[in-house]
Amino acid sequence: MNVHIVIQETFPTGLNAKIWVDAVVPVIAGKGGGKDLSAQATGTNTKALNDALKLATEFAQVKLS
Repeated sequence: MNVHIVIQETFPTGLNAKIWVDAVVPVIAGKGGGKDLSAQATGTNTKALNDALKLATEFAQVKLS
């Protein structure tokens, strides 16, 4: 599983791709890395994909609100 996040226009709002990926990595039992504007993660827990997507969405909504 690979999650890639690029958030160039939303960076001024406080949404940081590296921190965003770090929040989701434990759910997918993986590791991630990247920079403020672009980050990615890989993990082995494919059964948690829906949970990871939900968490990523909620994280972004909080940062963008």
